[in-house]
Amino acid sequence: IIPTPATCRWLARQPASTSRRLAVYPQGYHLLARDLHADTVLEDMAAWLANPKGVLPSGLDGAASVTALCAEG
Repeated sequence: IIPTPATCRWLARQPASTSRRLAVYPQGYHLLARDLHADTVLEDMAAWLANPKGVLPSGLDGAASVTALCAEG
């Protein structure tokens, strides 16, 4: 819903922090936990709740996902 270039500009202005995590779902839209790919999002949410510092099952979190998103936009 939010244009990718605007998202990438916002992300570039955010201070580096080890207390935040970001997962980018390329096929995700509004209401991620209810859309066609909800199973992926819900599995990631459950994994994060069980272990906030652990790896997400989707592998869609981290700097690489942001880099991939912003390279497209």
